[in-house]
Amino acid sequence: MNSTFDLDISALQRALKSDSPPIVVDTRSRREFAAQHIPGAIHLPFWRAGARHAELDAAPDTHLVLYCGHGPRAVWAQQALQRRGYQRVGLLLGHFQAWQRRQASA
Repeated sequence: MNSTFDLDISALQRALKSDSPPIVVDTRSRREFAAQHIPGAIHLPFWRAGARHAELDAAPDTHLVLYCGHGPRAVWAQQALQRRGYQRVGLLLGHFQAWQRRQASA
C-alpha cells in the first residue's frame, strides 16, 4: 500500500535531523540542480525517475521527499516511483520556491 504525505519546510528540517531521515529527491533539470538545491538532495529528474530509480539506493519502504520548482514535476516523479514499488513517497509543500524563501528570511 502506497503512502503519500506532504511535509512543510519546518517538518522536513526536523525529519532530516531525526534518527531515520528521509531521502530528499530533487526532480528538476540538471541545470537547475547545479545552480542550487537543498543540501544533501539526490538529483533524479522527473522524466527519468521510473528508469533511474535504482540510483536512490533505497528500500521500497524508505521515506522519500520529492520537490521540484513549484509542483508538477515532483508529482509526476512521485507517481513513477510508486509504480516502481516505493511505498512512502511524499512531496515538499511549496517545493524549492518555499525552500528559497525560507533561506532568504533566515
